[in-house]
Amino acid sequence: MKKINYFMLGAFIFIATFFLLSFSMDYILELHDMINLKVSSVLDIVFSTFMTIFFVYVILNLKEKKTIKNILLLGFLLRIIFIVFIFPYVENYYQGWDAKQFYGLSRDYFEGNQIFELSIKRGTNNISYIFLFFQRLFGFGFKNIEIFLSGITFLSIYFFFKVVNEEFNKKQQYFFLLFTLIEPMSIIFTSLYSKDPLALSSTVMHVSFVILYLKRDKLRYLFISLIFFSYFLFVRLWMIPILGLSLFLTLLFNRKIKRRYYFIIFPALLGIIFVGMKIVGVTSISAINEIIVSLSSDWNRGGSTSGVELTGLKDFIIYFPYLWFTTIFRPLIMLGNPFILLTDLINWIVFILFIKGIRNISKDKNKSFNYKALIKTVLIYIFIWGSVYSLVSPQNLGTGTRFKIQIWFLIIFIATLGFGRSKINNQEMKDIE
Repeated sequence: MKKINYFMLGAFIFIATFFLLSFSMDYILELHDMINLKVSSVLDIVFSTFMTIFFVYVILNLKEKKTIKNILLLGFLLRIIFIVFIFPYVENYYQGWDAKQFYGLSRDYFEGNQIFELSIKRGTNNISYIFLFFQRLFGFGFKNIEIFLSGITFLSIYFFFKVVNEEFNKKQQYFFLLFTLIEPMSIIFTSLYSKDPLALSSTVMHVSFVILYLKRDKLRYLFISLIFFSYFLFVRLWMIPILGLSLFLTLLFNRKIKRRYYFIIFPALLGIIFVGMKIVGVTSISAINEIIVSLSSDWNRGGSTSGVELTGLKDFIIYFPYLWFTTIFRPLIMLGNPFILLTDLINWIVFILFIKGIRNISKDKNKSFNYKALIKTVLIYIFIWGSVYSLVSPQNLGTGTRFKIQIWFLIIFIATLGFGRSKINNQEMKDIE
């Protein structure tokens, strides 16, 4: 393989960037006007350039094989193309999505037009204040913050890859990186000026350190994994019980909780559940029914709803298999705009490989504790997350796809085990030959 001529590559990127900026500049200026950008458009582009150079420098200095490094570089540069040249058109079309509100609130806090009041129930206010912190660090631009958020999610997924890549053969390593870093839906929903990038990064890092704890049996990794709950104290509070229950079941099924502690842990867990239900107002079956109806109906809008109307706990139990499956793999067969057709194709690929991955797992003769613990952990987190989000995700395709990004890397992990022969099976074939 010939060496890359980085001078020629840099010249090509410079010329291509000039033409792409000429095409998209009107949309960028329109977007800046809509969100009432605090700094000039030129300064926002300058901030974005420095942010891009920083992450490219980090990637080029990773101690990785050349092919892996090239995939990482390609994945990050594609994100820059989306953020700078494609997002402005889409963000204008959708009136900035949530970004207009988040950017406006953070600016109001900075200028003293509004007073920030910390509350675990005010996620929009909290994320806006978090963005204010980033803006104080990196300048009051807009695109540079999107690049920063994309870079953070990019590196967190790479960190997870380093934790689990010993279970992959070479082709599977390439597949995992390509699908988690370059797949369009992943790029879009991990790069927007929204709650999702930090939610994904927090989940990825939490799960990664849980796996490290199971592999190395060092408590410091378990304690570090709990640090990543902190984001969810302020944004998407419901992720704490989702991750907390997943962690508890992971430790339980991997025999990390000694039996003599059961009589303490289970009553304590029931007490926490009881207090939590009191806080959210669940005091009876009728209250549970009201919450289910409220959550389901709140998201039941738009032209891509699942058509399932939940009237209470009984309906949720009856439809649960369909709702869970829809939450994890939807859409598979749906006609509509290019976004829907693209997600159809992506979900078919993931669904087929996910099934193959489960089959390969069941056939693997590797009985090491680390391998079994890893598989159990991934499946537990997928199941618990899908169970809770099945109340809302099936009711709106766009929202469901955006929410699924939080757990997408684990779904792709199982799908990757279905891509070609596993590393274990490869070694068995060599032994036979």
